[in-house]
Amino acid sequence: MHHGAVMEGSWGSESIMVADADTALALLRSELAPGDVVLIKASNAVGLGALAEHLIDDSPIAGDVG
Repeated sequence: MHHGAVMEGSWGSESIMVADADTALALLRSELAPGDVVLIKASNAVGLGALAEHLIDDSPIAGDVG
């Protein structure tokens, strides 16, 4: 998805690829403001549902996504 967003041209630096869920969580927490909406899209095998849950409840991932 990141590659497609970059190649499309209108995303600029709005699309950022990260190495893992912990990094994604830290980035999102540093960038989001009240009222922002985030779409987290991946297969269940990737475990990003846990990322969404940790983002909502403001808890650390602690190795349960990866």
